Amino acid sequence: MSKCINVKYEGKPLYNIVIEQSFDKLAEEFDKLGVTGRKLCIVSDSNVAPLYAKHIEEQLLNLHLYLKLARLTRILIQLKMYMSFLLRTILIEKICL
Repeated sequence: MSKCINVKYEGKPLYNIVIEQSFDKLAEEFDKLGVTGRKLCIVSDSNVAPLYAKHIEEQLLNLHLYLKLARLTRILIQLKMYMSFLLRTILIEKICL
């Protein structure tokens, strides 16, 4: 069960701190941020980084691969629709001529 703490500044929501038992939902939380395709910087210190950096890197790499696959799927669907349109157009032209 996750716990979410909303940090506010001058009464306005600034960011959330999400507390989980593992990094399993990290990619899901990053996806909610809407930062796809943007460069990100994760800041840590010399105590925390050796403990968690590898796990975080693995989760974000999985998200990156998933997003690339989703983008490729969208492109293939668009290509299929375009090819279908072209074939119908060619058939209509041949029938009309």
